[in-house]
Amino acid sequence: MPPATEFLMIRFEKSVPKGAGFLLYCRYTPCALALVFLMSCNDAVSDVAIDPNERLSTLLESKRKEFDVPALGAVIVANGKIVANAAVGTRKFGENIPVTASDKFHIGSNTKAMTAALCAILVKEGKLAWNEKASDLLDELKFPDELKNATLSHLLTHRSGLVANVAAPRRGEDESMQAWRIRYLKVALDAKPVGSVGEKFEYSNAGYVMAGAMIEKATGKDWETVIREKLFEPLGIKSAGFGAAGSMDANDQPWPHSIRNGKPVPGPYIDNPGVLGPAGTVHMSAEDYGKWMLFMLKRGPNLLTGDEIDALLTPSMGGDYAHGWIRANRSWGGGDVFNHAGSNTLNFFVTWLAPAKDFAVAIFTNVGGEVGPRVTDAVAGEIVTRIDEWKIQPRD
Repeated sequence: MPPATEFLMIRFEKSVPKGAGFLLYCRYTPCALALVFLMSCNDAVSDVAIDPNERLSTLLESKRKEFDVPALGAVIVANGKIVANAAVGTRKFGENIPVTASDKFHIGSNTKAMTAALCAILVKEGKLAWNEKASDLLDELKFPDELKNATLSHLLTHRSGLVANVAAPRRGEDESMQAWRIRYLKVALDAKPVGSVGEKFEYSNAGYVMAGAMIEKATGKDWETVIREKLFEPLGIKSAGFGAAGSMDANDQPWPHSIRNGKPVPGPYIDNPGVLGPAGTVHMSAEDYGKWMLFMLKRGPNLLTGDEIDALLTPSMGGDYAHGWIRANRSWGGGDVFNHAGSNTLNFFVTWLAPAKDFAVAIFTNVGGEVGPRVTDAVAGEIVTRIDEWKIQPRD
C-alpha cells in the first residue's frame, strides 16, 4: 500500500462590504484542509481499465451524492492532452434536466489569470508595459497621492493599495463598457486606499477592473472584445461568454444555486455586475477550460514564450500570489503548484496546475455557500493523489 499523501488546499474568504451586492472573492486568506487518502494497488489496477471519462463520471457522481449538490464536473489535463472531461447531475435542483460535458460553468475569479495573460500578450505587442503607471494611462481619473505610482504589475498582484471592492454603479442606458468601468474606478479611487503602493497585499477586484481599463485604453476596445480576439479565439475557446450562462426561461445551461436549510435552492439567476468582467465574469465549458490549462502548461498555441508563462506564475511582489495564481509547494505536484478558486457565491470553481507533472485539473459546481469549496476540494483530493493513473490513458 502506498504511503498516505498530504493534500493541503488554499482557499479565499468572501468579504463583501455593505452595499456591494453580488461580488467575487474579495480577500486573500490561506486556510488549510488536510485530506488524506489511502489507496490499494489492486484498486489502482482495476481503475485504469475503465474509460477515463466514465471513471471521472463515477467519481463525480459519488461526490455529488455525498455532498448533495445539483451538478458537478471536472476536466483533467495530462501529458499535453485533455485526458478526461465529465459532468454529472442536473442543471436545476429538483428538475430532471441533466448537465452535459459541454455545458458552460461560471469560473469566477479564475478570470483574473486570463486577464493577466491578456496583459502579457499586449506587453509583448508593445501596447502595454508591466511598469506602466495606471495614473499615466488613465489620465481622465484622479488618483490620490498614495496610488499615483501603481503600475500594471501592482494591480495584477494585488499590491496597488486600491480598495478591495466598491458598490458598482448601475450601467447607464447605451453606456459603453469602457465608460462604465471608468465610472466604477472613480468610485474606487474615492475610497480610502488600503495602503501605499507595494506596501501590503490586498486582494482587490477593483484592481483587476483597473487593469481591464488599461487594456481598453491601450487597444481602444472593450476588455470583452480584446480577450476574445487575443486569447479565446487563438486558443480555440468557442464557448466562452460573460455573466450568467444560458437563459433563465430555457434551462439550457446550469442554474446557479444557494444553500438554504442545508439544501441547494435554484437561483436567483443573476451574476456579478458586468463592470467587474476583468476580475471574474467569464463562463465556459470544461473542455474549453482544459485548453486554457494546456496553454498555461506550455502545451497550447505559442501566444507567449515559456519564459513569459513562467513570469505569470512567479510572484513578483513577494508572498505567494502571482498574476491570478497562488503558488504553493505540494509533494503530489512534484514541487511548485498553482491554485485559484472563483465564485459569484452561487457557483464555485477551483483549478490546480502542476507544471512539474505536466498535469492540471479543474472542478466546478453550480452551487455556492460552504458546500461548493468542500465538494470541489474532495474531488480534487481524489484526483491529484492519483496523478500517474490519470496520465496512463490520454484521450484521442
